[in-house]
Amino acid sequence: VSNQQTDLTTEIPESLRVPLGWRQPGVTLTKGDIFAVTYRLAGRITLSLTERSKCDELIGGSLLSVQQSEAFASALSICDHVAKSTTFNNKFTEFLSKSRVNYSSRSSKNEHFVIEQLGWRGYTMIHGYHAYQNPSLILRAISYWNELEYRTVPKNAVNYGGYRIFAGTSGRPVYIGYVAMSNWDHLLNQSDTLLKLTLSAHLAEKTKLDKYKESACSAVESIKSITLDPTTMLVKHGDLYVSTSSTQVQSFEPSCHMTGLLIEGLSVLASVTEDESLINLMIHVATSAINAPQWHGSDGILKVGSDGDVSTYNDDHAFKGFLLRGLLEAYRRTPTNTAFRTLIRSYINVQFNALRELAREGDDYGVDWRGPFKGPFLHGQLAAFDALVATIGVQES
Repeated sequence: VSNQQTDLTTEIPESLRVPLGWRQPGVTLTKGDIFAVTYRLAGRITLSLTERSKCDELIGGSLLSVQQSEAFASALSICDHVAKSTTFNNKFTEFLSKSRVNYSSRSSKNEHFVIEQLGWRGYTMIHGYHAYQNPSLILRAISYWNELEYRTVPKNAVNYGGYRIFAGTSGRPVYIGYVAMSNWDHLLNQSDTLLKLTLSAHLAEKTKLDKYKESACSAVESIKSITLDPTTMLVKHGDLYVSTSSTQVQSFEPSCHMTGLLIEGLSVLASVTEDESLINLMIHVATSAINAPQWHGSDGILKVGSDGDVSTYNDDHAFKGFLLRGLLEAYRRTPTNTAFRTLIRSYINVQFNALRELAREGDDYGVDWRGPFKGPFLHGQLAAFDALVATIGVQES
């Protein structure tokens, strides 16, 4: 599959067909109506975060709430970007002022908390710049990228922190491009590597500097080598531990939000490089995620995070909407691939209709998008907000 206009007189590949069993792949609300319901949900989330008031400090505060705050702030800016609006500009700025990243000490025992912050904050800054065109935001994004780059396994690495970087089957050290959580626990962090991939690709596009493009390409190669499952084409959740004698990938089930981050990063990077292999990889990962049987039933509704106690926070509950963020970016970056865009739009519409009709009470949304509504938990509201924003972005009018 390539980023070319699909000939409607030929058969559409199976992976790009909209399944007949999907529940309501079209929407009846106008783009303005969808923005209005998204605006109301933003108010509900703001209230929840304000009541928690835990996102003011890095050390001594709640890392979870920092991630939530950054995820929400970036979602606000993405919403304004796709809606061609500045509605959330003040709210975006307010959230930035409440969360501060102190990376002045590179040897702190809290280094791993700092690095978690850097990836999220850089990601938020670049999306804020896209929405509001404030030059200070891209300068701040660059400063966070620099700090992440300082902690990234370099191209010529033979060892890192005294620990050997083992080569893969191609002889290439497999960890090049990964962000290291710290020098003292030898943990390489996957989520920040994916956030840095996306940030690097965006910076490459805006600055035209090769160092950002090279950083993004390096991260892609390592992710492909280690945690992108070649069978499912989904990113497995996991961090990497390097010991003196061996390497261990602590990898779990396929991760919805990490797969979404990869799709977003690949979409931007493929646009920058015009590399056909990256375009094909992005489409392959995106269609694999949309059609993943472990994440959906025959109705097409995303069921990730619906098992167990939905009142309990986990990444699947809070960040599964990142899959839709990634698909939104893929949609926007492939303007001539009609079949691919139709698949993405239909998929996102299915999620929107499920949330509105099966998992909603007033302006609150549930964790399980298949319903029924079981409470307005903050992690569920955040994921729903991503879905609503994505729905705005894929409507043609």
